Amino acid sequence: MKHVVYVPTQLERGKLYPFTVYLHGYCPECITHERILRESGLQFWHGYDRDVQQEPTFLLAPVGGGERWTAPARRDALFAIIDGLMKEFPIDPKRVYIMGFSMGAAGAWDFLQFRPGFFAAANPQSIGGGDVNAELVKSTPIWATIGRDDNAQRVEQLTANVAKIRAANGDSRGADTTVMDVNPRFTIFPNTGHGEAQGATQRIPRLLDWFYAQRK
Repeated sequence: MKHVVYVPTQLERGKLYPFTVYLHGYCPECITHERILRESGLQFWHGYDRDVQQEPTFLLAPVGGGERWTAPARRDALFAIIDGLMKEFPIDPKRVYIMGFSMGAAGAWDFLQFRPGFFAAANPQSIGGGDVNAELVKSTPIWATIGRDDNAQRVEQLTANVAKIRAANGDSRGADTTVMDVNPRFTIFPNTGHGEAQGATQRIPRLLDWFYAQRK
């Protein structure tokens, strides 16, 4: 599987660093390293064109085109890459994060359930998530985001999944997006469509702070 790996410079000997997996959405032209490097969800982690990071972070962005991340063979191949990178580089196993948009968010939900407790935090964007097993994901900090003007079925499904996971964590207030002291966090962007939610997510104040604060 083709992929882009970003290795931060000036690493300190003996120190472990965060690791983020970014899964792009459906993108038939996303079949080259050059195209993946332009993905805003990847650039978000190193200051876009400024190539700076809030904290030195290893990044992995697989090249998937339009093939679903949830296909067992692709998922297995990607976890083999993840496991290999974690053996090769000074990556903190307690700070492995995942972010995915649309098709990538479907992959994120799938990966959370495939390896419960592996990821320290997740941000699935613009997808309902299917029939999520709340018991498998309830202990992982999640911040789910979607646009209000996205497909109604996606919005309804994600809202239901957020409420279900919150209930599994003992919170019966449902998916009220103004409630931020529960897991999952949930943001619905007003007047925002499917693709627009990706940029809106990246503009959430202190989203990176939230990610970096999460440790298993």
